[in-house]
Amino acid sequence: MGRTALALARLLVREGAAPFISELKGAAACGEIPAALDGLGVAWECGGHTERALAGSALVVPSPGVPPASPLLQDARAAGISVTGEMELAWRFTNARILAVTGTNGKTTTTAMTVQVLRAGGIDCGYIVGADVPAYGSAAAGSAYELSRQMRTATTSADMTPAMKL
Repeated sequence: MGRTALALARLLVREGAAPFISELKGAAACGEIPAALDGLGVAWECGGHTERALAGSALVVPSPGVPPASPLLQDARAAGISVTGEMELAWRFTNARILAVTGTNGKTTTTAMTVQVLRAGGIDCGYIVGADVPAYGSAAAGSAYELSRQMRTATTSADMTPAMKL
């Protein structure tokens, strides 16, 4: 449970949803995130996934590092619950143009440079790099997102057209 879970919880609460956050790691690994979730009125659990993790769920959004074959995700799919990636979910709440940077090396640098070029050109541009998620649901004209392989794999409905391949 980290900053990404908290950012998505804030987005979902703002949109009128009632998210439930489940973390396999123990409470000590969750840091101060549970207190922030409590402040939002979001239910959560640490130390394993109980039946609460899927009860009444319409959607499961795993962290990028969770293997697609994990038992929780298999159970969700078997129950007919949609499983989608964090970026896929975030994109549902923005009309901004998205510039996604993927690849093996240099994603963070390329994303940061791209944001600076866009901003220098007068484009209000948010960004998402790693777990830093200030732009989820932002009203910025555009956003540059760094996408890991896992994030890209979990993105199914975003229409991405390659603009450059190196």
